[in-house]
Amino acid sequence: MTAPTAHTIEKIVLPNGLTLIIDSASQFRSASVIITAIGGSRVESSQISGATHLLEHLLFKRTSKLDTKQIAAQIDDFGGEINAFTDSESLCIYGTVIKSRILELLEFLSSLLLKPAFNSSDLVIEKSIVRQEILEAQDDISDFLSQEFRKLIWGDDPLAAPVFETLESVQALGMEQIKEELAKILKGKKLIIAISGVSENRAEVLDTISKYYGSLEVGERPTFSSKLNKTSSKSLARQSKQTHLHIAWNWPELCSDRYLPGMCLVSLLGYGVSSRLFQVLREEEGLCYDLGLTVDAYPDTAFCGFSSVFEPRNYPKIYELVKREIGNLCSNGVRDEEFARTKRLIRAQLEMEEDSPRGKLWRAVESEIAHQRLISTDEILSKLELVTKSELEKISSDYLAGARYVLVGGKIPKKLVESDTW
Repeated sequence: MTAPTAHTIEKIVLPNGLTLIIDSASQFRSASVIITAIGGSRVESSQISGATHLLEHLLFKRTSKLDTKQIAAQIDDFGGEINAFTDSESLCIYGTVIKSRILELLEFLSSLLLKPAFNSSDLVIEKSIVRQEILEAQDDISDFLSQEFRKLIWGDDPLAAPVFETLESVQALGMEQIKEELAKILKGKKLIIAISGVSENRAEVLDTISKYYGSLEVGERPTFSSKLNKTSSKSLARQSKQTHLHIAWNWPELCSDRYLPGMCLVSLLGYGVSSRLFQVLREEEGLCYDLGLTVDAYPDTAFCGFSSVFEPRNYPKIYELVKREIGNLCSNGVRDEEFARTKRLIRAQLEMEEDSPRGKLWRAVESEIAHQRLISTDEILSKLELVTKSELEKISSDYLAGARYVLVGGKIPKKLVESDTW
């Protein structure tokens, strides 16, 4: 057992490699459980693409003791704060209840994961549900173009595909493939269980986890290795009254020492309402309502992406203003007042997240997946204090001044700006 870290969070590794994260959270009335199986769509072969996401749906169909309606009734009886999701690197089931029911919640979620009893009829129904999910995403022009942009960036890498994959791949999945996928993720080293609100019954929680998970095989955590595609540009017409613009750059990955300075640069340039791009494009010029700069980061790779939606006639000016602002940043550097404001913004967001028990748990889980250790908010804040303007300026020149990906979609403007004239 490792020693508790700051802010009451401790990490325990069971003999079979399962990682348990506990936050006593004694000052709150609620308690949360997050069960994460490391894997997700990044480790699926082409023969089983979409299997993890379909499995996530099927886990809520029935267990050895409960049918579909009984599972639904139990969720509402807890208060309705129970759900699941699949992403590129994991399958998660989670819930929040009043503190007195934490053991019930842990046992319920564990039964969904460890004692599922879904059948062929359930498979047919959930394939139909996933089909509707895929069709809905295809009909949403923002979702569709965002996904096409990922294909431009990632090429044939699994990161380019949505976690639910395609209509054809989902339809091809069989019961045995789903069960095999479940067996693959139920390994000690692949599982992270994070729990808050256990100050009064910590021993019972440990006993419950040992009972449910102690006999699982050890297994090994998957390793991830992806690289961005060669930079390129693309236009993609889609029935719409507006133009969608996406621009992206290679970026420091999640495990890089440059990741935190990079996030400061993103905030300064296009994330907050005082950021350069927000102020110029929206507040000063009134060219768009929706815009932003975000980072899609993983332990091994990342990109920084700008996106906006606007009238086609505004396209040339928006493109040139984005080009101008990034050029100014690369040439003239970071101003003192915006640098200080950005660091205060990030500090405030980190500090306020400490008041959310579930927010702390998610941060701990993400830290364990990416770094295989707990990184406290205090540690991040200490590193934030050491970030310098020169680091931000070096990242801007190393990344933003380089090659980029560009996708123009929706209603295509009459004349496109050539991306290589940046």
